[in-house]
Amino acid sequence: MADEEIKTGEVKEASPEVEEAVAEVKPITADIPYGKGLPTVLMPFMGPFHEITESVEYRGQLIARDQKLSSSVNAAMPVGAFIGFFFALLMVLLPIYFMT
Repeated sequence: MADEEIKTGEVKEASPEVEEAVAEVKPITADIPYGKGLPTVLMPFMGPFHEITESVEYRGQLIARDQKLSSSVNAAMPVGAFIGFFFALLMVLLPIYFMT
């Protein structure tokens, strides 16, 4: 009945008894315009998460650099030890050869 009154714009007169009964049954609702626009989603507060993410990324980069350096040193170690041994041998034996 209330919907029909809103749609047509006409108000039908009723007795006071009917008005009291309608007033008691009518639920309390807010005027919410349904079907108008799109619902918006609120952006959460991401500040602390961004700080933690940047900190973890930075530490990961430091660990990766250290890992690369140590693995390259370990890979070059046998060649460096071989060259160093022969250089030391040359530095010791060359002066002895020239002194005799």
